[in-house]
Amino acid sequence: MLSKLKWDGLVKTAAELGLASLPEKLPEQIDEAFLRTLHHTLLETHIEQGKMTCLNCNHVYTIMDGIPNMLLTEDEV
Repeated sequence: MLSKLKWDGLVKTAAELGLASLPEKLPEQIDEAFLRTLHHTLLETHIEQGKMTCLNCNHVYTIMDGIPNMLLTEDEV
């Protein structure tokens, strides 16, 4: 399953969120400490409030109560 992850994107996102540091490259030898860090990053991270910015169009999506508002207004469509 680890090979299905887009590793570089996960590492970048974790760093931007200030989470525990993940190695730049997926390690060949997987140990328990690495699995704990990965589990925390993937399954225990919840953003309650904030903003997400699309890297393609720079549109800002707000996050309220853990739910991102991905709907566009009429003038944005």
